[in-house]
Amino acid sequence: MKLFDIKPLAAAAIALLTISTHSAQATTLMEVWREAQNRDPEFIASRYEQMAGEKRRDQGTSLWLPSVSVTALTGSMSYNTSTTGAQFYAPGMGTVNGANFNTSINNGFVNRYTVSASQSIYNRERLSQSRQLNLSADASNLGAQVAQQNLILLVAERYFDVLSAQEAVRLAKKQEEAINNTRQQIEKRYRLGDASQTDLQEAAERLDLVRVRMLDASNNLTVKKLALQDLFGNPVTVDKMKIALKTDRLSIASLDSYLGKLKSQNIQLQMLSVQEKVAREE
Repeated sequence: MKLFDIKPLAAAAIALLTISTHSAQATTLMEVWREAQNRDPEFIASRYEQMAGEKRRDQGTSLWLPSVSVTALTGSMSYNTSTTGAQFYAPGMGTVNGANFNTSINNGFVNRYTVSASQSIYNRERLSQSRQLNLSADASNLGAQVAQQNLILLVAERYFDVLSAQEAVRLAKKQEEAINNTRQQIEKRYRLGDASQTDLQEAAERLDLVRVRMLDASNNLTVKKLALQDLFGNPVTVDKMKIALKTDRLSIASLDSYLGKLKSQNIQLQMLSVQEKVAREE
């Protein structure tokens, strides 16, 4: 079984979000995704749990394999017996009564070998154990899929948080430039006597306010980049993405069709179903 097989929908989403950026040096979403798989503790733990689940599946299969046992015994022994008052008949000797026998074996060697094979055809307890092990492996696979989906969402969220924060900084800079230009014009008008001291003071206050917003946006961008860097491992450079959606090729099915897929492919519901089956086997 191939571990962590990305579902077609998730693969399409990642492919859509990794369309080329403006800068060749910019970190792509797919690059962050690849690195995050080796750094996210929850994802790594789910991967090892899935591997352990496959081992439990193998254990469930091995319960029905034939078992062969080989035993060997070797050693030395001493053996003494004494018989009195025996009666026996032998050709040529006739009947003998009251015979006495002494038999002795000193340092005799004994060798014994046994080979046995067995295989269960039907065993209710073993069948239940096998099913529980297989269901446990299924639960591990579903848990791995949940961790994978969570990581995909986390990577996308942090990546686009950086893009959003960068856009906020860009807009704040534009506002700062515009308000600064307005303030300079008011200063010129003030020197010419066409603007009041109040107008000049209000322009300065607006400029201070937008600079505070600019500082707040810059701090937020730093925080978002550090959060993304935690997944990537190195400083990231994220540039504005070019996304060209061709809506004419989209085919939208009915709502009932999507609801049916959600019910049949919902991982949480599948895990609940597996847990119910395990409880029944127990």
